[in-house]
Amino acid sequence: MRLAPENTTLARTSRLLHGSAPTSALTSGLILLGCSLLTAVCVTMVDLSLRIPGHAILRSILPITLGLALVPRHGNGSLLSGLSLLFAGGLMSLRWGESGMGALTSMALIGPSLDIATATSRTGWGLYLRCGLAGVAANFAAYVVRAGSKAASWDSLGMRPLTEWWSGAAVTYALCGLIAGVLSACLWFGMSTRSQSPESP
Repeated sequence: MRLAPENTTLARTSRLLHGSAPTSALTSGLILLGCSLLTAVCVTMVDLSLRIPGHAILRSILPITLGLALVPRHGNGSLLSGLSLLFAGGLMSLRWGESGMGALTSMALIGPSLDIATATSRTGWGLYLRCGLAGVAANFAAYVVRAGSKAASWDSLGMRPLTEWWSGAAVTYALCGLIAGVLSACLWFGMSTRSQSPESP
C-alpha cells in the first residue's frame, strides 16, 4: 500500500511525533481506523449536553485532528471523515447510537476542510487560524443542513422552530466552528516546526 505524501508542516509541528510521519502503511492504517472509530463513537454516543447550537463539531474535530497529528499526510482528513461516516452508519444501524443531521454533516466535512486549510505551509497562529476557518466552513454546512431540516419540519416535538432558531444559531455555529478548530490545533500542534534529527554518518 502506497502512502500519501507527508504533510511536512503538520508532521513537524505535531506534539505527538518527532518531526516525521510514520512510514509503515499498517501502522498508519490502524491509527486512522482507530481515530475514525473514536470519532464515530463520540458523534453518535457522547452527549456533551451544552445546549449550544453548533457545539457538536467538538465531538468530531478533536479525534480527527488527533488522527492528523499522528498520521500527518495529505488527504488523511478526508479519509478520516469518510471512515467516520461508515463507522457512524454501522453504529446507528445496530442502534448503538444516534446523531442529528447537523453533527453528521460537520463530521463529514471537517476532514476535507482541514485538508484544504493545511495543504500549504503555515505554522503558529497561521496554522491555528486556518484550522479555525476549517471549523467555520464545516459548521456553516451543518447550519444549512440543520436549517433545512427545520424548514422541512423534521424536528422532534418541543424543539425550537426555524423562525426562533436561525439568527442566534448562525452566530453560535460560526463561533463553535472557529473555537473548535483553534482549540484542536492548539491541543495537537505546536507553534513552530521541529527540525528533523540529523542522520548518523
